[in-house]
Amino acid sequence: MIELPKTLRPARFDEVEEGSASENRLNELAYAKIEEGYSLMDNTETDPEKRLPFEFYAEINVNNSRLWEVVLALTEELPEVASLVFGYPGATPFYGNYVYKSDLIETIDSYKPEFCGDPFIEWGILCSDKSQLIEIFVAESKFIKFWGG
Repeated sequence: MIELPKTLRPARFDEVEEGSASENRLNELAYAKIEEGYSLMDNTETDPEKRLPFEFYAEINVNNSRLWEVVLALTEELPEVASLVFGYPGATPFYGNYVYKSDLIETIDSYKPEFCGDPFIEWGILCSDKSQLIEIFVAESKFIKFWGG
């Protein structure tokens, strides 16, 4: 099973109603093989009005103790300036100003425990304009979404 942050855990059987859909999901989870890895999908949108400027999208599962390290490695794909995106699940995210990527990483480094562990925070680093979208986004469940190319 993939390593989750201390702040996330599946429900226990004594916390769900017997015979419920939640109990069935817990039974499935007991046999699930959730491991580090990724899924990679091409941007197949052909309608120019709908197509966003990225070539691929990836969903990346990583042990929580390596989350920050993997995000930092992915920032190598960003240009020298980038923006922070920050929010709470279900809310409209905040998009910061574009700053030097190195300065941004240095600033957010002190928030590493919260960014890697708090399930009420979603965040990422991005560069987006009409010709490209490169975004590293950490969802509330602490897996990485990555748009690039």
